[in-house]
Amino acid sequence: MPVALRLVLFYFFVALFLILLPIFMLSSLGYRYNSATHSFQRLGMISLRTYPEEASITLNKKRLKQKTPAKLTNLFPGKYSLLLEKKGFKSWSEEVEVRSNWVTQLESIFLFPEKMRFLPVTDLAAASFFPSPKSRKMVIWGKSSEDSGLWLLNLFLEEETLILEENQVPPGFFSRDMEIYWSKNERSIVIQKKGQCFLLNFKKPNHIVNVKNIIGFDEEPTVSQGTEKTFQFDANKIISLNQKHAFLRQVGPEAVGYTQKIFSFPAGWKQIYFDSQFKQLYFIQGSRLMRVNLAYGRFSKLMENMRETMSGSVQFFDSRDLFDHSASFGLSQSS
Repeated sequence: MPVALRLVLFYFFVALFLILLPIFMLSSLGYRYNSATHSFQRLGMISLRTYPEEASITLNKKRLKQKTPAKLTNLFPGKYSLLLEKKGFKSWSEEVEVRSNWVTQLESIFLFPEKMRFLPVTDLAAASFFPSPKSRKMVIWGKSSEDSGLWLLNLFLEEETLILEENQVPPGFFSRDMEIYWSKNERSIVIQKKGQCFLLNFKKPNHIVNVKNIIGFDEEPTVSQGTEKTFQFDANKIISLNQKHAFLRQVGPEAVGYTQKIFSFPAGWKQIYFDSQFKQLYFIQGSRLMRVNLAYGRFSKLMENMRETMSGSVQFFDSRDLFDHSASFGLSQSS
């Protein structure tokens, strides 16, 4: 081979090496050439998990072969339209931003059924209700002639017991402005209204003790009488309610913000409570206490396990090891 040709080949391969070396180095650091911006950019990723799983994924109007849970890799920085679909469930869509060298986490997307079921909790004609802090029991104020009084409802066994008849308290004491506080062990309550306090032990129905006041009680479940309310759903999500609709909103400094509509309320609803432990939404429609199940994926399984634990037994499942929600009060008895 002539010397001149050897020199040409030598300098050609040296030049090729010097050109390709930065490309390989950039590639090893996660950079790729973006023909849209004519520049090298570090790639990003989207991590997806839905409840339920096996939802189809459409990214920028292109259906992917992957299904949730999935990791969408090698994405250039920018905004992407993301659509998640599963038969029988409402679709989820949002514009998602991908950043260089960053994982955009969407790890707990809830897909809700297309038709939400509003289930009656009890046949009692309910005027108001007072859930316990651990959401295992509920006191219901029955207002009709057949159901008049306070009833104790076991939410797992779906059993109801009359614990206080209306003729055992002063006339007009049962009303919407009365307040109920639960003991820590959920075996008794204090009923308070305008300075009057009565202690009721569930083992002694219709036997109330007049007490002076309530001292040092802490957290009680939030029940809203209004038509606009927010409840904490999980660490990064809230349930937002107005007069007509329920929404799930993801918030937080590190979370990808989005809003999805869950369902529309039936007409005439009032007083609402969200059980954040088991993702159950309770409200009164007319005189019926209704429930909407928002528990899917791991929450639904947890609820089933609780019911199985309680079946055939009158003992309450003690969830203190799982959840730290309690209410307690101190009492001073009237002389």
